[in-house]
Amino acid sequence: MPLLNTVMKWLLISIRNLSSEKNNVRFLIDPANPSVNQKSKVADHLSNVVGYFSNVDAYVRYMTSLLALKPVGHSPALKPEFGAVINDVRFQYSINPSVHRCEKVNLFIIVISAPGNFVHRKLVRRTWGSHLNGSKHGEQPTAKFAFLIGSTNDTTVQNNIRAESIINKDLIQVDLMDSYMNLTLKTVAMLYWSFHFCPDAKFILKCDDDVYINVPHLITLVSRLPLNSSTVYGSAVANLKPTRPRDVDAISLGMDDDEKKWAISEQLWPWSTYPTYVSGGCYLIDSAAIGPLLAAAQTTPYFPFEDLYVNGLCARKANVQVLASDRMLGAVLDVVEDLLDDNWWLMKNFVAWLTSSADEMIASHLATQAYFTHDCRAGSNQKDLRIPRFNWSHILLEDPEEEEETIAV
Repeated sequence: MPLLNTVMKWLLISIRNLSSEKNNVRFLIDPANPSVNQKSKVADHLSNVVGYFSNVDAYVRYMTSLLALKPVGHSPALKPEFGAVINDVRFQYSINPSVHRCEKVNLFIIVISAPGNFVHRKLVRRTWGSHLNGSKHGEQPTAKFAFLIGSTNDTTVQNNIRAESIINKDLIQVDLMDSYMNLTLKTVAMLYWSFHFCPDAKFILKCDDDVYINVPHLITLVSRLPLNSSTVYGSAVANLKPTRPRDVDAISLGMDDDEKKWAISEQLWPWSTYPTYVSGGCYLIDSAAIGPLLAAAQTTPYFPFEDLYVNGLCARKANVQVLASDRMLGAVLDVVEDLLDDNWWLMKNFVAWLTSSADEMIASHLATQAYFTHDCRAGSNQKDLRIPRFNWSHILLEDPEEEEETIAV
């Protein structure tokens, strides 16, 4: 099956070839033509792994053995106690903003974007990104943003990217081919960039370029959170079970391409459940968690779903606290009801929300501006404009029946 082969081919990339300055990779197994011995090896491993996902150590042992991963001796361990380094996370960046971009910054937002998403980036700059450029909402800490993109083989696109970078000075381009299957590597490259080029930022917010950020709520939230807590904040994805390729074959007529991308074989994820994690659309990382997460990525075999990998596996490996709230990430379900209705549902209740079109991004911006203007507030209760109360829940629980502890902020 092409889908399964694509996923397997990506996952078998775990050790970098440092013979060049690029972040090239090599395959440990040919997923398209597995040998009889390789098929037998997979069967042997599967016979020892059954039931619910238990802990990240089981994942590391299983995948390291299955893929015959070997230590990368030339890559120094950030935390030797985490185990052998099997992934070289020292990425190179062909385009990098000025080193001064992160100076005196409390919050730095990294927007994950594709090389050809010029319109998406322009919309971000003209909508919520404009709220970070000199405007203040209450006691606003210093905040800036940049876009992280991968490499492209399209010369025209690359030339336009360089022109865009010269004009806006807000692009980070990692030397890694941009693709959905490389999204995990791209997110680890974000961690590496934050660790080395933005160490003074108190918080890093990761979001996608189709997410609208409610800047006033975000700034207020950040000002209330404790510092150096080694915590990731996001919106929980819980009780999720793997979609198997056979399930895709059975119901593919009713599935869109995004749903099909989530198919994973028993060989690559033998457990019947996924651990709880926070959505990759938007999550906030305390700076004290960046180093431990990066160290965990050095020692944890890659998995193609970046949010599950970073916030589900690496966070557990690094003992990073993950707190979830439904208020972190919403979605535009109906433009009229969610953005234009007098109850201001999204603007009142969420730090960020997903959009599905340029029209929704623009409507989100206009509605947010209206909500926070004096004209709008004149006829409303001032208390309604405060940031919503967050009840953060610990989600890194090994025992699914254990009660979740909540922390109000």
